[in-house]
Amino acid sequence: AEVEGDYQALTAQITAFQKDNLVNYLCDRKRMIALLEKKLELNANGKFPNEDIIHDLIFPRKATTDHIAFEDHNLWIIDECLTFHAFAASDKPLNQTTHSGSDERPDILAFAEVDEDKVARAVSILEFKKPQRNNFDEDPTRQLYRYLREIKENKKVRLPNGRDLNVGETTRYYCYAICDITPAIDVYAENDGNYARLKGELGYYKYNRALNAHTEILHFDKIVVDAKRRHKAFFEKLGIG
Repeated sequence: AEVEGDYQALTAQITAFQKDNLVNYLCDRKRMIALLEKKLELNANGKFPNEDIIHDLIFPRKATTDHIAFEDHNLWIIDECLTFHAFAASDKPLNQTTHSGSDERPDILAFAEVDEDKVARAVSILEFKKPQRNNFDEDPTRQLYRYLREIKENKKVRLPNGRDLNVGETTRYYCYAICDITPAIDVYAENDGNYARLKGELGYYKYNRALNAHTEILHFDKIVVDAKRRHKAFFEKLGIG
């Protein structure tokens, strides 16, 4: 009875305007999931789109979170936790976002779990590959680890306000290679020998103890399926399932 009373008191505080905003927010998410699914298909020319199109849908290139609004990126499609970052940069050279001298450009970098000490306890690195791509210059995870080492070795991240954000010895790294699981990707994962297949065989996971890095190779289909699954109950409740 006490819980029921608290629930009714709380829901009474939610205005019709706030409810409409929530409905619109979820409708936007449903449209974004559908758009991603469409962008993974063959286009009118019978070709798969470049990864740049998918990249921009998730987080516009050349942008940082101080230049775009919260609702203008869709990192939640990959992982809801990525939404709550302190700073993120998309397709920016490492020498602009960190104290590294490298001009390499990770697709997306996100720094999270930052307290008053200005240490990021979680760093996520995302790299997209063209759908159905089967030829790579290098193992995508090797590319991610190269970016990771640059961040670890230089320790400081340059924020747009001129202040530094730090990474520490206990900072956790989350590396995502987002692509279709083609035969070439299977070979990379099998050659490594430390990957475990994700449920449904739509990806791989391993933990790199030396780098304190959780690494996932995620099939594009898994991104879509997982996003739909997380939102299924909400969409059905709104009658838009």
